[in-house]
Amino acid sequence: MKEWKKLITDGPVMRVLSFLVLSFATLVYCLYDTIILGMRIKGRRNLRPLRRKGCVVISNHTLIIEPGYISHAIFPRHPYFSIMEQTFVNPLAEWGLRLLRGFPIPRKNGFERIKPEIRRVLKRGGSVHFFPEGHLTRLCQEPRPFKKGAFLIALENQVPVLPVATVIHPGRFRSRTAGKTADKKRGGKFFRLTMVISEPLFPPPCPESREELMKAASEMAHQAHKIISDSIKDNS
Repeated sequence: MKEWKKLITDGPVMRVLSFLVLSFATLVYCLYDTIILGMRIKGRRNLRPLRRKGCVVISNHTLIIEPGYISHAIFPRHPYFSIMEQTFVNPLAEWGLRLLRGFPIPRKNGFERIKPEIRRVLKRGGSVHFFPEGHLTRLCQEPRPFKKGAFLIALENQVPVLPVATVIHPGRFRSRTAGKTADKKRGGKFFRLTMVISEPLFPPPCPESREELMKAASEMAHQAHKIISDSIKDNS
């Protein structure tokens, strides 16, 4: 696998190019989400306490192009999205993903290697997104247990966690991405979306010992999992 000199590409030129590309992409997503999917967004008022503040965004992973829906929901924030390293093997795909603020997490010591770069983004008031389930479970509305990585970052950098739930409903329009799984779990090939933005989850003071730090991250992960699970149940 490729050796990465820089995992998050956030230089001045790339930030300008990325902003232009993301603004256009968000406009396209807004039209598609609103007209085709009838997407609703709940809880945008919960973004107000995070103005000009760094944060970690988390969500359940149930759709392939979910980052687009999340970016639409929390606009004008444009978070950096963690993506599987193998997605960046193709140079053309890598360039496109970086313009859309994607970054790879290396399999070998990936979490430790990415920490300094995430800290840099958070310090200047940016945001970073993780799917704490660790993998995609298509159209599933029962989130798997959350891993601790995103919450360790929030604790060590003393930034809030913003939970965003993707809720799928039966709808009027046929989805090309929904197959047999959708038929079994969502009652057919038709769905619409609701994105639910919950109140930010603020971390406690960062513990000094590693054991206490891991315990605090585990508690935050459990709390965030409950918030997203309840959001899905309450809005299904």
